[in-house]
Amino acid sequence: MIGVSFGELMLVCVGLGIGFVSLWWALAVRRVRKVETQKHAGVITCRICSVRYEPSTGEVSVCPACGTPNELQPPGVI
Repeated sequence: MIGVSFGELMLVCVGLGIGFVSLWWALAVRRVRKVETQKHAGVITCRICSVRYEPSTGEVSVCPACGTPNELQPPGVI
């Protein structure tokens, strides 16, 4: 048998609990980010006036607010 004190047992249980909650939180954040990314996948942000809009057909679309032509690019690409 392994000799474990009550204090050590409680420390292991608390550590496992914190690890479980942290993992659960990380998975929830990942799921929310995935949903947000999918929701904004077809949206273009105008590079001049920062208006977000759904593009028309084609690779280049015109901003409805300022008339600037914008290309469909992945988010974060400049």
